[in-house]
Amino acid sequence: MDHDNNISLAVSIRQESIKPEPKTNNLAHQEDLNGDQKDVEAPANPPGSEVTAAVPDYPSGIKSNLPLGVAIQVAFFGFVRPPKRESEASTSWTDLVQNLALFGLASLIPSVVCLLLALQWGGITYPWSNPRVIVLLVLCGGLAIAFALTEMWQRPKALLPSRVFTQRTVSAASFYGFCTTGAIFVLTYYLPIWFQGVRGASPIQSGLYTLPWVITSTIMSLTVGILIAKVGHPDAFMVIATIFGAVGSGLFTTFTLETSNGKWIGYQIIFAVSSSISSLTPLMMTQAALPLRDIPIGSAMVMFFQTIGASIFVSVAQALFTNGLVNGLERTGMTGFDAGTVASQGITNLTKDLSGDIKRRVLVVINDALTQSWHLVVLSCIALLGALAVEHGKMKKKT
Repeated sequence: MDHDNNISLAVSIRQESIKPEPKTNNLAHQEDLNGDQKDVEAPANPPGSEVTAAVPDYPSGIKSNLPLGVAIQVAFFGFVRPPKRESEASTSWTDLVQNLALFGLASLIPSVVCLLLALQWGGITYPWSNPRVIVLLVLCGGLAIAFALTEMWQRPKALLPSRVFTQRTVSAASFYGFCTTGAIFVLTYYLPIWFQGVRGASPIQSGLYTLPWVITSTIMSLTVGILIAKVGHPDAFMVIATIFGAVGSGLFTTFTLETSNGKWIGYQIIFAVSSSISSLTPLMMTQAALPLRDIPIGSAMVMFFQTIGASIFVSVAQALFTNGLVNGLERTGMTGFDAGTVASQGITNLTKDLSGDIKRRVLVVINDALTQSWHLVVLSCIALLGALAVEHGKMKKKT
């Protein structure tokens, strides 16, 4: 959730700090800002992988983040100046608490936590029939109902105001972001594991092997802004992104031990076209459909569903991968492996002391388990429903 909060804060700051000129196409202005933000994020992935690989243990990784965090805080408080309001009415503590929507948060956050815990434990740490998993799923459903009732009770001061939540484009864009972001995160997480577990690459090499994805995303982020500004139909680009995503994710499921370099590079490029467009267009459609005062709420809603989609998809993919791996190892005659053993040993260590035919069979099991989890990514093609449900027509500038 921290990533989602940071991005929401960045969107709010940038929207207050960089205003379009009166004659500027607001759609192009927003797309340029969204693209610039993605262009800054994308090139940080390979260096991030290298730094992570160089850190010896988890506590050291936490400590290595401290200097960067301090630098960000200094820059934030040193350079960010909130705009002055012409007139602000005094707000009582009661109104402030109501505006924070604490009742909604008190039911929403535990509901999400219960769901993610159930998805992470079910079939891996405990069987799905285990009382712990069942209780978590029941709590998730009960808290979700409580959240819905709370939102109906609070109405205009709800966490998700009905005027925003029921807006056709916002709801459709949220569903679209839920599906596409989930697919992106599954491949972002498990593609480097394929390079390490199947190809024997180091963590640094696996990060560098994703450069085709990163470079294509950076180029597309720049290109899409120009194209949408000229065409004025981001909804059409949402459909295009879904098509590229379905083709790219389907190609990833064909990976084998003999997959050539040209294929995994080309597949990344195809999927990167989808990921770059689908990361930008939901926010664009939301910002174009809402009045200025509701844009922060609508943007936060879309990003919330993007984050939830990523969390759920990765959790389900983890269950598919781990179960497929453990069952596959048992079929090869390697007994004594369970989810906990695999997690503690790591993928690369499974074949460390093996050779010959048994090593190849284990590599096939790892490859099949990964491609099995990638079938989940293909389901992201249902994002097409969200792309078709948004309001169509040429976007107009806001004044």
